[in-house]
Amino acid sequence: MSFAAGMLCSASAAASSPATPMSLQPSGWRSQPLSHSTPCPARIIQVHHKSGTEMVRAGARAINEVLRYYRHCVVSVDASCTTACAMPDDACVAHVHRNPFEMIVSGYFYHSGDNTVAWDQKWLSEPMMQERILNETDGCVPFEYKRDGALPVPRGVCDGGNTKNALYLGLRDAVLATQLPQFKLALPAKADESYQQYLRRVDVRSGLLAEYMVTKRTRDAMLAAHSRGTKMGCHTSFDFEQFQTKRLVECQAMWQQLIIALDLPGQLRSRLAHAAAIASCRASTSTDVKRVARRHSGGGNKTEVVDILKELDDHLLGGELQTQAASLREGLVAVPQPEAGS
Repeated sequence: MSFAAGMLCSASAAASSPATPMSLQPSGWRSQPLSHSTPCPARIIQVHHKSGTEMVRAGARAINEVLRYYRHCVVSVDASCTTACAMPDDACVAHVHRNPFEMIVSGYFYHSGDNTVAWDQKWLSEPMMQERILNETDGCVPFEYKRDGALPVPRGVCDGGNTKNALYLGLRDAVLATQLPQFKLALPAKADESYQQYLRRVDVRSGLLAEYMVTKRTRDAMLAAHSRGTKMGCHTSFDFEQFQTKRLVECQAMWQQLIIALDLPGQLRSRLAHAAAIASCRASTSTDVKRVARRHSGGGNKTEVVDILKELDDHLLGGELQTQAASLREGLVAVPQPEAGS
């Protein structure tokens, strides 16, 4: 597989904005949107299942809508497998990851709840004990991206593997974990019980341990990407929770930090950050965006459940999650302080 440097910009088009005099346009502006064949610098936002995939995808689309008249574009990469992916030499990567405790607890609430998206509903409703899942094999292989709606078509950037395979492997591992005496997990009650039904039936402790197994490959990929990033010339780390602010201005400030990290045009940064925030932030003024954010924010007594998971980590998992959390904090971008009165 060839990993030639460079990426292709999105050809997605929205309604044309009123023409602006050429003298008022920032440098690099073109009177027509860029075509599929126009090369762009490799600007990548790397994310993982349950660490902000929908938020990043929505933000990236909003950014690309602004950038469609410029020689720049970004692409969101959902890297859910540990397979090392080659990156163009000139790539800039913003890595959005999540504290492992938050990831597992969020997954526990989301996967057992009623507000899952259609794609997740499919794998969550399949019987855990079916032969296909029990015989699932690792299919995490790099592949070059295809077009994803309004996102660019990157060339020279690959995905670390496929999320669906990682989740099915996680289901297989969860079923196998029910047979480990140290976990003492409740076995699926019957052959046709789905993972969602299982989470709803068992106690919180068993549900968290099952979610620990289901998300293990995603966490491994997240840590591997973080480790590789420390060796890159242009790599910045962000925590998903940094974007989960009560005020839009604070989330917009985080997007601005990410946009700066990707070295996008200075004269457009405020505009890009505002567009990304409106399209993706939990504090957005958009009702649809708020609904999506609520769907992934979990439910119940989150603090209490996190405390249960921390206890399990201390007494059963050997502090693995705490070690992972400490590793991900290294090199994390500081939360910017909004200006007074903003």
